[in-house]
Amino acid sequence: MIIDWIPEDLITLAEAARLLPTRPAPCTLWRWRTKGVNGARLECIRSGGRWLTTRQALARFLLAQSESASSGLPPPQPDMTSRLRAAGLLPKDS
Repeated sequence: MIIDWIPEDLITLAEAARLLPTRPAPCTLWRWRTKGVNGARLECIRSGGRWLTTRQALARFLLAQSESASSGLPPPQPDMTSRLRAAGLLPKDS
């Protein structure tokens, strides 16, 4: 997802990581951008070979995580049995 960066404060992923109390590594924010968490992804934009986000996008991402956690529903899980069968680790159903 691309952010509307003009009205927002652009920061690097490393700067965004330093804003958080747990101080995750910048690669964690990279994963939030690429893979997301519980269906939400960190909004970013690429400029000059660097990925940037905004303070506001980080706040929206964290809010989405809080709402997901407070919904009481577990995060969606892949069907592990079918994945194990496809990998040949479980016998095929006959």
